[in-house]
Amino acid sequence: MDTKFSQFLLGWKKPYLRDQDLLMVFQDSDRRRYDAVKYALKKGILLHVKRGLYLIGPPYGKGTCDPYEIAQMLYGPSYISMESALSYHGWIPEAVYICTSVCAKRTKLIESLVGNFRYSHTPANHFFMNVARITQNEATFLMAEPWKAIGDIIYAAKKNWRSIHDLFLDLRVEIDTMKKSDLASLIHIAKHYDSKRVRQILSVLAKELC
Repeated sequence: MDTKFSQFLLGWKKPYLRDQDLLMVFQDSDRRRYDAVKYALKKGILLHVKRGLYLIGPPYGKGTCDPYEIAQMLYGPSYISMESALSYHGWIPEAVYICTSVCAKRTKLIESLVGNFRYSHTPANHFFMNVARITQNEATFLMAEPWKAIGDIIYAAKKNWRSIHDLFLDLRVEIDTMKKSDLASLIHIAKHYDSKRVRQILSVLAKELC
């Protein structure tokens, strides 16, 4: 194995590697980079996730990947939302076994070595409204605020809730959790979400809670 590449992997802190990261090692030769990756894949040192994205296997691996971070690399532009965001914020009690995101492109399901990822289309206007960049355990990802995740569910799953009780029955979000939430965020999204139906439903919820 290329010595320079081996030393690079030993010092690399992420559990994954992208083609653009390899430019630091093979900036002088695309052919050397291609041959090094081909050899590493053959030996199981790199594991293919998608074109240009690899997991790092033994003996260089640095642990498991954060699915939230990987989600944005697999398909974008996107951010974590819907059930995964509600679970992250502690709004729903159920475990979520597929990483849910929304995207400005077409809806897509991706099954990979890292896990399963579902991307639901939402409007491109105000796409990153009420979405925060979060860093935890050296992973960085984009995460919807709870009410943005609710708005995305209404849009993508075509929900027609008429009250906060309907939302509770459907998603098991406790009414007390909704009452104690950031209602300014709810009102903002109810005014600016790029869907009249979503705005109307969120406005109904806001009137009950405010």
